[in-house]
Amino acid sequence: MVFDLKVCYETGGSFGSFDEESILDFGFKNIETAEDNLIRIEEHNKMVKEYYDGGTIPNEFKSKMWFVNPSEKELENFGSYFYSFYSIMLVDDNGNEFRYSTSEWVGYFETLYSIEIIVRRK
Repeated sequence: MVFDLKVCYETGGSFGSFDEESILDFGFKNIETAEDNLIRIEEHNKMVKEYYDGGTIPNEFKSKMWFVNPSEKELENFGSYFYSFYSIMLVDDNGNEFRYSTSEWVGYFETLYSIEIIVRRK
């Protein structure tokens, strides 16, 4: 079996909003890897909900495996705000971490409603 993640979120603009869903087709072969990444996204979303509109991100979140610590150049360009909210560290089936953009469901007009593991149909 192969596992992907499905995210459901609200998006839009100044003149309206609508619900959207996306399949993150990572193709995990290991259900535990899919579960780990689901938890990472849920925890990241908790941080986004609590601190997106301002405030200092507490160490509670900065110590998480999914937290993106920006490089010096990234800090100079955008500050930690951009990379901490719009990127997340996920993990593949081999345990290798990779950075993934959360811009589909994180933003001024975006709200993540749910995430679930789905089995890819062949």
